[in-house]
Amino acid sequence: MVYSKYISYLIKLVWFIVFLLIIFIDRSNSIQKVSTIVLLLMISIITVIRSLNSRNEWREIIEDGDVEIKEKISFDD
Repeated sequence: MVYSKYISYLIKLVWFIVFLLIIFIDRSNSIQKVSTIVLLLMISIITVIRSLNSRNEWREIIEDGDVEIKEKISFDD
């Protein structure tokens, strides 16, 4: 679990780097444009995967009965 803490910090750092790249982008430099887009796509995919994983973990916790509001939550949309 120690690695997940470092991975979380790394993802936050990459989001910050992408933010800075977007702010200071040189539109005439195609390498910078492509690298910013690739970084943004990679970090977005990682974030979506992590949020789906977190959702599934919370569903397991709720099904195990570790949360008091189980009756109030419906997974059927």
